Order: sequence, then C-alpha cells, then structure tokens
Amino acid sequence: MFPDNQLKETQLAILERLNALNESVDILVGKKRYEWSVPIAQTIMRFMVATKRSVCACCQQNPIVSGSGIKLPLARLDHFYGPSSRAITNTWMVCSPCNVKLRHDQFRVSKEYRFKCFQADMHEWMETNMVSTNDDPRQPNLFGKAA
Repeated sequence: MFPDNQLKETQLAILERLNALNESVDILVGKKRYEWSVPIAQTIMRFMVATKRSVCACCQQNPIVSGSGIKLPLARLDHFYGPSSRAITNTWMVCSPCNVKLRHDQFRVSKEYRFKCFQADMHEWMETNMVSTNDDPRQPNLFGKAA
C-alpha cells in the first residue's frame, strides 16, 4: 500500500493530467479557441496598415481598419481552418458578420480563394520586409521554408 501522502500526490497528479487532457479535447473539437498571441495579432495588423487594406478580407466591403491604422470594433482575427490552429498561416482579419458566417462550411468553402489570396499577399509582404513571428514552438519555420 501507498503511504497517505504519496497517495494524495498521485491522485493530484492524475487530476492535473485529466484536466490537461480535457482542455486539449475541448480545443480539438472546437469548444475552445486558442487566444491570439500578441506577435500574430500585431503582424497581421502591421500587414493591413502597410498594404493599406481597410476592409474585410472576406466580404471586401465592411471597414475593419481606420484610415489612421486603428483596428475598428468590427474587426476579428479568424482561424480559417478551425479553432484548434492559431498559426499565422491559418489566420486572416475579417469583419464580425463574416466571422460568424465562416462557421458554416458552405460559406467558408466559397471564401477559401480570398483567404489564400490574403495569405499569399501577407507571405510576400513578410518576406519582402523580413518580418517574422514565430511564437509557437510547434511551428519551426513560419511558411515551411528552410531557415
């Protein structure tokens, strides 16, 4: 038999592991979204301002960045391929109405071309301006190129 202290420590360790597993499952099934990291949010905002993009990348109508480069209340960062990925390569800036519509597969599929164009433009801007954001250790190189 285990001494009481060792049993309690073992039980606490098991509970901590179960909580971590539950959180991982919630993220994988979309019950919980990753929070945006500051470097990713700042990089996308810098890209939007530098390239003078002021409207939603999805509908290309609703204003999301002011003329002076301030993020408007309607602006949202969206995980295009799902809530479990917070990589910059899966992210774009859209308006709140599009952010809600993008939860529906048919709408999302119809906007994939615009997402890929946004990503291609941002990738080119990042390479041209030597901008990097690598805050996720699971992402060894931002766009998959050799370092």
